[in-house]
Amino acid sequence: MRKAVARVLTVYRHNVVGSLRKKTADDAASRKGKALLPLDLRPKKTRAIRKALSKEQRGKVLVKTAKKAAAFPRRTYALKA
Repeated sequence: MRKAVARVLTVYRHNVVGSLRKKTADDAASRKGKALLPLDLRPKKTRAIRKALSKEQRGKVLVKTAKKAAAFPRRTYALKA
């Protein structure tokens, strides 16, 4: 009986969360001021993945670093083989 109840509750929750996801996707345009979703609608993943920098953030270079790289390029040497 316990497992049957768990199955019913699981299906019920999937349906509720699914409908909420659709609703929030439809309201995305009207939610422009609000950046955050409710906790249970956010992707779970792992903490490390959630906290990691995005690809765009990883690729950015500070102005000072870019200037330094341009002023002192990597030296190349011709070695005898």
